[in-house]
Amino acid sequence: MTALDLATAHFQVERTTLLVPPAKAAIKRAEKAVEAHEAQTSPTLAQWLHKVIEKNPFAFGLQGMPITVVPTVPQDAEGPAVFLTQTKPTSTDLGTGMMSGTVWVHVVLPEHATWEYIAFSTGAKRLISDAGLARYAEVIARQQLTSPKLTIELVDVEPELPVLPIEAPEHAAQGFRRHGLPIGRRRWRPD
Repeated sequence: MTALDLATAHFQVERTTLLVPPAKAAIKRAEKAVEAHEAQTSPTLAQWLHKVIEKNPFAFGLQGMPITVVPTVPQDAEGPAVFLTQTKPTSTDLGTGMMSGTVWVHVVLPEHATWEYIAFSTGAKRLISDAGLARYAEVIARQQLTSPKLTIELVDVEPELPVLPIEAPEHAAQGFRRHGLPIGRRRWRPD
């Protein structure tokens, strides 16, 4: 082994040591990009919250505002409008099907309009936590003036399972029973 071989090996070790931190940073960026893509293409909790709000927009203080689930809020959005987004994918317990995560609620208002987020917070607690749709729901206001942004953290949202009506034909009921799905009940709760 020559002195040149030793020097080259020494510099290769130093070079490799210097390449490790940027490689770790690139991995973190890639993981965040994958999470963002999954959240935008499969916003399960945002879609669930959309259905809950649409059943009673008055309880959330969102009456008269169109509510849309979007990957990102449009730059030229005009109000009044509500956009639901997710920045991180839904966490799902594979044993129970319970879902958890955070949904961003972006309220776009016309100029000089105001909106009170307390109605949304109260509606979320009453219709989600108290009604038993989720174990926990907390609303955090980020900005309250011209463009309110709220986050709602949802923990243990019950999965919606297909339900076969009681009057369904027997061959359909047999298939449902074989897979352990409910017949003639609206909701399933794990024991």
